Amino acid sequence: MQRAAVFYWLIGIAIAAIAIGAAFYLDDTVWHFIMQHQSRAVRSFMHNVSRFGDWPSHVALGLLLLGIAWSRGSEKWTRIFLSMLLAGGKGGEDEIEISTTCCDAKEITIQRSLEYFTK
Repeated sequence: MQRAAVFYWLIGIAIAAIAIGAAFYLDDTVWHFIMQHQSRAVRSFMHNVSRFGDWPSHVALGLLLLGIAWSRGSEKWTRIFLSMLLAGGKGGEDEIEISTTCCDAKEITIQRSLEYFTK
């Protein structure tokens, strides 16, 4: 590897580390800001995002876009949407595996349903 390439990698790693550190450091501050500056419209928008932002709607939209790209003959976009669907499926698989190995499934179901009804 050339010296310039190593330098660019180190710069990229440093920027990523600073961004992650800033995200953890500013998390509480941003949460307080959001809690103090809420409106009915923003609360309704956030509720709809959480209601429709789960995996069934993502898979449906991904399949729709995959079908459109495939029917138009765009190999590039077909691959992009197919890889998006596969990556989303893999992420959901990992999430379920982690939650079932570290916690009781009944507790998770109860916690999620209580969070949903108290929003």
